[in-house]
Amino acid sequence: MNEEEEEVLRRLDRYIQLNQIDDAIEFIDALIYSNSTCLEDAITMLASYLNLVINSFEKSLQLIQKGLAFFPSSIPLKLELCRNFQVRGYLKESLEMCQQLTKEYPSSVEVWQHLADLYCIYGDYEEAIEAIDFAIACCDIYEAIMKITYHLYLSKAELLIMNENYHQAINCLNTLIWSNKKANTNIRLLLADCYMHMGNYERAFICLSRLYDEIDIFYKIDYYAKFFICCLRTDRKGLAIEVLADAFEHNPRSLEYITWISTFKYAEKETELGDEKIINTNKFAQEYFINNSYSN
Repeated sequence: MNEEEEEVLRRLDRYIQLNQIDDAIEFIDALIYSNSTCLEDAITMLASYLNLVINSFEKSLQLIQKGLAFFPSSIPLKLELCRNFQVRGYLKESLEMCQQLTKEYPSSVEVWQHLADLYCIYGDYEEAIEAIDFAIACCDIYEAIMKITYHLYLSKAELLIMNENYHQAINCLNTLIWSNKKANTNIRLLLADCYMHMGNYERAFICLSRLYDEIDIFYKIDYYAKFFICCLRTDRKGLAIEVLADAFEHNPRSLEYITWISTFKYAEKETELGDEKIINTNKFAQEYFINNSYSN
């Protein structure tokens, strides 16, 4: 893309940022008249935005149809057409359209990934996982593998977790960690999450303990909740107290979240069975809170 094309798209983006829809559509018409070399990208950009604006779905549909008249083989525009049907409530038609696109463009990562998204909406996670596998298989260029597959593997792992297939989810997450030693916090938290759901609190503890000094502030409460229950479940009561102290120092209100999330999210079955470690979690936390919240 040359500088002139980049400037065209920047100008269109300014219209979008200011929500000047009519001006943006007029600008597209001007690009059509001037036979702009970035017309397809411009139409796709505006259509993608209009598909997100509740009162603009019909405008988006008209724009997409106009674009397809100029670019009948455009995968991005056909995918925007699928999304347009989806946001207007025609989910079945959107799914059928995307399934047809996989036959027309069987090597398109974007098409298979969008099909996976549609299957997720239907709650058909098995089909979604299969679609993600096809998307991964389409990444046959080294740069594409490095750039695209990371996200695809993460999507697959999240789908496997939703489908309660924790063993395969762990394999996916480990693949991400092995391929990228700087794997982000979310991936390592998901890995610990899988181990916790499987009842392997020791492995979950190991995952979480490696993050203790480097956890992003965005994940603090979720992290403390997981680490706290792992400490209790692996008989590390002293460390559990340190976790509570750290959590309380970070945010006094987070103590409440720790108690509730750790007790009920990961221990409903154990509580029903009368596991004393879990039953006593609330009491333990409450005692610590009472003994330490008025120390000043």
